[in-house]
Amino acid sequence: MKAFLTLEGAGVGRGEQELLTGLDLSVCPGDITWIRGPNGSGKSTLLRAIAGFLPLSSGSIEREKSPSEQIAYLGHRDGFEPRARLEPEAKFWLGNTSGLATRLGIERLRGRRVHELSAGQTRRLEIERLLSMSRPLWLLDEPYASLDRDGVGTLTALIRAHTDRGGAAVIVSHQGLPSIDREVKVITIGAPA
Repeated sequence: MKAFLTLEGAGVGRGEQELLTGLDLSVCPGDITWIRGPNGSGKSTLLRAIAGFLPLSSGSIEREKSPSEQIAYLGHRDGFEPRARLEPEAKFWLGNTSGLATRLGIERLRGRRVHELSAGQTRRLEIERLLSMSRPLWLLDEPYASLDRDGVGTLTALIRAHTDRGGAAVIVSHQGLPSIDREVKVITIGAPA
């Protein structure tokens, strides 16, 4: 089975400071990989490097396809214009995810401005955007942050379904994951820099 992504001896840094070195990782269809570690240990920086937003400071990365063809990225900061109305921001996504807007609780928020949403509602909108991308490799940075119990359950079910269909998910978090009922590769990275 061809890997979506392979890292060999990968390292990332912030400025001149090396955060993480020597990471070997292969992500194949069906994989769920949890990269855990304390705040400041390089988890988010690594995810941004995998997404192609930042270069590795050492080692190599091989992707099956270009990031724009393969990767859907859910960061821990949203990219929405705060004053924008939800309808124009989400019109494309809401029309292309066949009922998931209702499942995620976004449908009922139409017409509101993004800055009027709670942190959990904004996170649900970000998940909706992730789903609209239809990419096989999901990179999820603290994906459960701000979600209530129903949101956690919905996202967990979506991750299971995505990997059951041959997709993969790389999740970074300093907190534990809910039970996903699938094998999860766990990688623990070091102390904060």
